[in-house]
Amino acid sequence: MLTFIFVTLMLTLLSGGEEEDVIRCICGLYKDEGMMIQCERCLVWQHCDCVRADEGVEHYLCERCNPRPVDLEIVMDPQPHYATPGLTNYITLLRGELQLRQGNINMIDIPFKIC
Repeated sequence: MLTFIFVTLMLTLLSGGEEEDVIRCICGLYKDEGMMIQCERCLVWQHCDCVRADEGVEHYLCERCNPRPVDLEIVMDPQPHYATPGLTNYITLLRGELQLRQGNINMIDIPFKIC
């Protein structure tokens, strides 16, 4: 870990710039909003709501540094004021292996059967 930090610092100093924060959240959105948490190994930032991290946790490793299953169907919490009663709004959804992100689509037609 110390070697990684030293190498990162040296590369930053040699490049003459400041180190930039990297957002790599499971939602696939690169917005710096809401409560964020940083992986202490690879230093990426993720949204606490998306990874379901307790914002008070002292040590956090992302899903790549500490491999584990993650739920890519992320519900908007709270639901927006314009939400249709009885429907759930998501930040991201999975349809097969396709991850649909907020802002990438306007509408999804989901076939359903009327009983």
